[in-house]
Amino acid sequence: MIYCIEQLDQPQGVSLADASILVGERSRDEFRNEYKADMLDGIVVLNHRGGALEVSSAEEALYAPVSAASPKTRPVELTLIPYYVWGNRKPSAMEVWVPYLMA
Repeated sequence: MIYCIEQLDQPQGVSLADASILVGERSRDEFRNEYKADMLDGIVVLNHRGGALEVSSAEEALYAPVSAASPKTRPVELTLIPYYVWGNRKPSAMEVWVPYLMA
């Protein structure tokens, strides 16, 4: 099953371009599934801790210097939905390939 993140499901003010999944040694175990009977005739969503850039990628210069330092993020809870259901509520941005940050 392929999952994606859709803008509609993310916390207010978190752009998909600024969201990353936080991973650690046990990150695979940190995905929590939740059945939502009232969503699109019933689907299983995944929740995982993530990070949102404190400085939006839209605010950065197109050609910024590369830095070895990790970007500053704030913690957010990300929701992933099955790929086959995205775009069925209203038009919204979506990503399948979500960047990750080491926790």
